[in-house]
Amino acid sequence: MKRFQFNLEKVLRVRGHETDIAMQHVAAALLELSRCQHGLRKAGAALEALEDDWRQQTRARRTVNQWHTHNLLHEALVEAKLLAAEAVVQAQAMLAARRLELAEARRREKVLESLKDRQLAVYTQESLAEEQKETDEVAQNMRLVWKEAASR
Repeated sequence: MKRFQFNLEKVLRVRGHETDIAMQHVAAALLELSRCQHGLRKAGAALEALEDDWRQQTRARRTVNQWHTHNLLHEALVEAKLLAAEAVVQAQAMLAARRLELAEARRREKVLESLKDRQLAVYTQESLAEEQKETDEVAQNMRLVWKEAASR
């Protein structure tokens, strides 16, 4: 009997490649999320440092220009923190989408693998049946040969 050959082997390889690409996309999304979270922590730390410096300088008298500069810097840091928070939310959404793509790619690959396993089981069963048929045929021929030899 000829060896087992899965007709959709090329499709299975493509599905495996799609799964690998989806895994790379998830890794890239995780990296982007990490980068955005770092930016958010950095913006929060800068805002906190500004407030700490401002509190330490409360003993001294401030000019209107100092107040104005502090308010502008404070608003800029708050805006940067809000933008960083939005970037984190977007990165989390992208990560969720990439994970769904990965799950779908894995599911498609698993479907083909299960189909291949079923076809292999059928092939194995058929080859065992064919071998058994050949063995039975050889045994039958041997019995006939023995009967002829015994009758002579």
